Amino acid sequence: MSVRRRSVCLLLLGSLLSPLLPIVSSAETPVAFQVRVIHATKQPKGVDGRLAGLAKEIQELQKTFGYTTFQLIEALRGSAPLAQPWKTAIPGNRSLEIVPTASEGGHHTFAVRFVRSNGQVLVNSQVRLKSGATVFVGKVPHQEGDIYIAISAD
Repeated sequence: MSVRRRSVCLLLLGSLLSPLLPIVSSAETPVAFQVRVIHATKQPKGVDGRLAGLAKEIQELQKTFGYTTFQLIEALRGSAPLAQPWKTAIPGNRSLEIVPTASEGGHHTFAVRFVRSNGQVLVNSQVRLKSGATVFVGKVPHQEGDIYIAISAD
């Protein structure tokens, strides 16, 4: 094949593939999020001051389930490319797995799972968030209360 023909073929191939490049790069771009592990109980201790930014959501949990105490156990930042899991340990010999499944126009979809060490899935949920929004996932029993995960999309 002549040099000229090879150049023309490469130009054509490049022009055909160039529309796909943003799709490939967006799939590899990590989706960032914040995770807060919260222990909610009915003991008279109050609300952890580090949860002040979640006051509306906490009031809703208080009304619905009668909790009086909310303690932040851990606050983490995570990120993962689409379809790639991000994992962390949570209390009670369990793990949390978050998988970004879609991200477009400031809206993010995540698969969220709580899994026991023996592999038993306790929670298997799909959530969709706008950037900056928070959703609570959980109500998994722990000690004298329940564990909730607050997920915020960056």
